[in-house]
Amino acid sequence: DLGKAAETARRVAAGKAGVGAPPELSKLGFSGFERAFLTLWARGKAPPDRNADLAAFLRQLPQDETSLVGYIGDAMSEETLSALVLAAERALLPSDPPAAAGLLCRLTAVRRFGMLWMFLGPRENQAAAAVLRGASGGADAEAIRASAGKCGVEL
Repeated sequence: DLGKAAETARRVAAGKAGVGAPPELSKLGFSGFERAFLTLWARGKAPPDRNADLAAFLRQLPQDETSLVGYIGDAMSEETLSALVLAAERALLPSDPPAAAGLLCRLTAVRRFGMLWMFLGPRENQAAAAVLRGASGGADAEAIRASAGKCGVEL
């Protein structure tokens, strides 16, 4: 519904989107999620009191690899990948290292991940290393090692 999308976008742009906003965004598809998330992220300038909102957005992404790949399709951009990785480090890693690492592991399966990753810089590499190291002793050790290889990160 275009009216719902416009209302959600207005709330996010006004900085009034709360934790309840992400479920509405999931109905908009990845492009709607991406627009709202990048607005909230504000190129990394979102204030620290918005970390809970960032984490809520990230948790709305599909929780299994196949669903995430299908949800994103070919729509991932460098800017969005960068924002997702940096936000995972900032908003998920401190409170839930396995969730942060799981998101990064799922992102490495997205189409064109390798090509997009090549264009990212040292900040994203450092964030990926922190996220993967933060959960490297967990149950998904094999997936974390594989993701570290795709990101060029040594654990």
